[in-house]
Amino acid sequence: MHKFFQFQDVKEWPKKELESYLEYQKDDVKIWISKYFNWATVGEGATVGDRATVGKWATVGDRATVGDRATINHCISLGPIGSRRAILHFLPELNLFCTGCFYGTEEEFLKKLNETHKDDEHFKHYLAAIQALKSVADAYGIKRTKQKKGVKVGA
Repeated sequence: MHKFFQFQDVKEWPKKELESYLEYQKDDVKIWISKYFNWATVGEGATVGDRATVGKWATVGDRATVGDRATINHCISLGPIGSRRAILHFLPELNLFCTGCFYGTEEEFLKKLNETHKDDEHFKHYLAAIQALKSVADAYGIKRTKQKKGVKVGA
């Protein structure tokens, strides 16, 4: 069973300050809201479910619903890039890269690049883009999943 609460009501619950979040708790329900709430917004009539989080700079629009244990991850984009001049998206918390019809981990993306662009200029551009996207995530302190070993780039 999903429980949804109006944020106006949640603000009245007892809260505890954590490192970067405020934890609101009432009975068996906990909700975390970023301390950087002056940038994050929760619209009028929006609901935030049990154990859901609203991160720094996030916006939850009017009448929107975020369900129980939901997490909204970061997405960093760069482009246009590659032979298709498409946008490359990076979801750092999940270690996922997306462009065109490709969707996979960094390891899978590097393998695909080796198959399709090993000997052309796009290969170098994609490698630089991967490093740039990871650097942006690091600069903002976004924790990434651990990288898998064993992919040989350019072999």
